[in-house]
Amino acid sequence: MKKSQPSYEDIYELIEIKKDKYSKWMLSFRGEDIGAKVRRKSDDKIFWLGLSELEITNKEDVNYKILDDYAVWYANR
Repeated sequence: MKKSQPSYEDIYELIEIKKDKYSKWMLSFRGEDIGAKVRRKSDDKIFWLGLSELEITNKEDVNYKILDDYAVWYANR
């Protein structure tokens, strides 16, 4: 299943974000989260996930605080 489906263990590259995008892989209901188009690093497969589901592993990354703040806000809204 890991070959055809995204996993929380995978490492992704964020390609695009889109407000009204939804896919079956997103854990939230339609319209509740911002869509995040990602490329899985291991095989270049593309998925749309929820932006709040992503985590930046490098805390020195300039986008770490923004993504972390969004995930915290989303979880506590």
